[in-house]
Amino acid sequence: MAAQPPSLSGQGQVRAALEAALGQSLADVQVDAIGVGARNALWRVRGPSIDWVARSAQPRPRLDLDVRQEYAAHLAAADAGLAPRVLLADPQRCLLVMQYEPGAPWSAEEVRARIRALAARVRTLHALPVPKGLGTFDLVDGIRSLLERAGGGCPGLDLDELRARIDVLAQSYRPAARGVFCHNDLHHLNLLGRQPLFIDWEYAAVADPQMDLAALATYHDFDARQRAELVHAYDKALEPVQFDVACALFDALHLAWLVAAGVWDDTPVTRRAVLRARVGLRH
Repeated sequence: MAAQPPSLSGQGQVRAALEAALGQSLADVQVDAIGVGARNALWRVRGPSIDWVARSAQPRPRLDLDVRQEYAAHLAAADAGLAPRVLLADPQRCLLVMQYEPGAPWSAEEVRARIRALAARVRTLHALPVPKGLGTFDLVDGIRSLLERAGGGCPGLDLDELRARIDVLAQSYRPAARGVFCHNDLHHLNLLGRQPLFIDWEYAAVADPQMDLAALATYHDFDARQRAELVHAYDKALEPVQFDVACALFDALHLAWLVAAGVWDDTPVTRRAVLRARVGLRH
């Protein structure tokens, strides 16, 4: 069962949680909020010889995420030089503390400009041994599960049409024969610094390697040439036509996540239209 995270808010609560987890006083340390995502709050922790980022998971029952798996994935990637160094991983407090990395997150334009370098970086990740206990993720089943949690209706999106379209795409989908260690959410904001390092491992799982490639291609609106470059740089044996199916399913996964997370209405209208069109929805 997934750990149920406490909701930490305010510098005092974060400082107290850090002191309890680390077993030391942080009275001379400054704690500043630096961001809030769909499920995590981020805090910069600075003091003498200390420069950390603390990541506090917040409750999102519909997303059914397990911080134990997130932390195991991040630790394994950090050991391989693919993620920031971890100083504390405390599933009971749903608190992850990592070394602050000075590099900026990438932009979408940088992703589109460095496709070959990213393909090589992803290939390195996929070659790593799977972290012990890491769960599996099936793309088609994952979409259906999110839609079940989303409930019956969503203004501006016909969920029955989406379910029918997923059934059609699933018939043509050809996942790899063997799942690999995947990040599963390679958005440009999760790419940090020149190398880059990968952050935000909450969706990591053993999965079809096309998942990470499809995330890069769909989040960043790759055209046909850019998709072909990505596929060729990652694995010449991967069929572009098959990859297009995986990309359409990843767009469907993105749609289902937006609904399940309750942020569909907050998503720009133009982005919603792009996703519907790429999945093949009429409405």
